Amino acid sequence: MDAVLDQANPITGVLHPGENVIWMGQPKDGGLAVPSVPGRQLVAIAAGIGFIFETLASHCAGPLPVSAKIEIFSAGGLLMAPLYWLGREARMTTYAVTNQRLLMAVGPDRAQIRELTLAELGPVRIYYDWRYGRVLSFAKRGPLNAASVWTFLDSGRKDRWFDPWMVDDPEAVRQLIEAASNNYWFSSQER
Repeated sequence: MDAVLDQANPITGVLHPGENVIWMGQPKDGGLAVPSVPGRQLVAIAAGIGFIFETLASHCAGPLPVSAKIEIFSAGGLLMAPLYWLGREARMTTYAVTNQRLLMAVGPDRAQIRELTLAELGPVRIYYDWRYGRVLSFAKRGPLNAASVWTFLDSGRKDRWFDPWMVDDPEAVRQLIEAASNNYWFSSQER
């Protein structure tokens, strides 16, 4: 649990008094179905794609001016940009289970932290998604299980995206969440 003690982690700055972190983790490798490729390798791949485009264009249209070559190499870089940003999001995402709520921080910005209180938490399911593998899926309590279960911490706005948790051991994390939820409901007489 070294991540809990890390003050640079955005989760540590949003805990309520008396709130304890039970589990903290990050998405498993390949969680967003995006290869985990370092930035230097993405630049090399982008240059290779640009070289292939430039070679094909030169073969079809004849010699190209330098400005056209630069544009073609830039196009190779633009093709790799989504992989960089999606991979960056996966590397910067942190999941947390506390004794009061579930938290999901996407990046270091506090405005991107989503929460789901244990009072609102409904069934936690594990299922297989072809894009992500085995994931944890959450629902809210009540007759209408809303599609948007996550709420942005600061703004209170509902998150419109479906954000399952892609963890290494979904069953173990599900059991921790159920234990935290049971403890939440059975430990306080006020609820």
